[in-house]
Amino acid sequence: MAIDGSEVTIYTSYTPGGYIMSKRPLRFALIGAGHIAQSAVIPSFAAIPKDAELVGILSDDPLKRRRLAHESGLPSWNEAQLVKAIAERSFDALYIATPNHRHLEQASAALRGGVHVLLEKPMTVTVAEGQRLAAVEKKSPARLMVAYRLHCDPIYNEVIHRVRSGEIGDPRLFTASFTMQVNEGNIRTKAGVGGGTVHDLGIYCINAARTVFASEPLEVRAIAVAGHDARSRHVDEMTSAILRFPEDRLATFTSSFGAVATSWFEVVGSSGKIRLETAFDLSGQMEMTLERKGRTTRKARRIGDQFAAEIRYFVDCVRAGRDPEPGIDEGLRDMRVIEAVLRAAGGARACMLPAAKPVVGPQPRLVRRVRALKNRAVMVHAKAPSRD
Repeated sequence: MAIDGSEVTIYTSYTPGGYIMSKRPLRFALIGAGHIAQSAVIPSFAAIPKDAELVGILSDDPLKRRRLAHESGLPSWNEAQLVKAIAERSFDALYIATPNHRHLEQASAALRGGVHVLLEKPMTVTVAEGQRLAAVEKKSPARLMVAYRLHCDPIYNEVIHRVRSGEIGDPRLFTASFTMQVNEGNIRTKAGVGGGTVHDLGIYCINAARTVFASEPLEVRAIAVAGHDARSRHVDEMTSAILRFPEDRLATFTSSFGAVATSWFEVVGSSGKIRLETAFDLSGQMEMTLERKGRTTRKARRIGDQFAAEIRYFVDCVRAGRDPEPGIDEGLRDMRVIEAVLRAAGGARACMLPAAKPVVGPQPRLVRRVRALKNRAVMVHAKAPSRD
């Protein structure tokens, strides 16, 4: 069914003979049942029942499998059963919300089996892993989207449009901060699994800077701070970076696991500036402030269900046989910058990046407005990542 209730044909299941056409919602399985999956991803399917249906959950935690299966009435599998479930055509698409180091293995398995993939960011831990995933995706009949939920948010898109349309003149400086007090023992504080502030928080700032300037950075400088407690024993507690873009534009950001929660970015242009508060969060109120020609304009809106919005956009792409715009190329572009930031913070004076074609980034056609439903879910073996 389409959003308006009319029947549409969508391409869902795939066999060696080709796609099977169906007039039903796209069937999703979710792999990974951590806090974000239970608090945001699972409830989002209730907001878009005509587009997508959650039909199963994969988790290595037996308590999560048992409790979530009981509460939802859905089948559940051990993560080791992923390939078997794919072969049995148990679902058409896989939402991957596992730790970063599992992404390559799980996304590759789904793509090889002809199952569509909606993959949490960062896409992979390294550029090399991303390139391996790209090679698998190129041979697959299925489609992969990286879950840049903000690309489907209306106010986020409006800020990008206002900058690109010249409302603040020539954009010169991008500044951002994304910080939180991470809980000790959280997966984000573990080395070797894609932990650390740059992979977890800095990626939002990097993606926003690339989007605002519609180009790729040429030079990266960075400093990382070790921190003073057990939470940052194996990863950085805070990293600040400076990115030099073409036309001598600069972007700076700070990501931290040891500071009170912040989530904002500001773009300063030759004739005005624009700021977005609660820029990277998935709930609360997003507020845009535009200053130009001596006048200040403010616009605020409750953040909708960004996960349901991105799922709906992904389903629209599958229905239309179109590659999602935040795909593997977008994921690789961010990974290249993340690696450069980490190298620079690790002691390199400056990391140079080769010139690259301009980015497309979010467009108005990606926007999907979905009202956030009240989530009454009780967390099962899943704690919020931060104290805030």
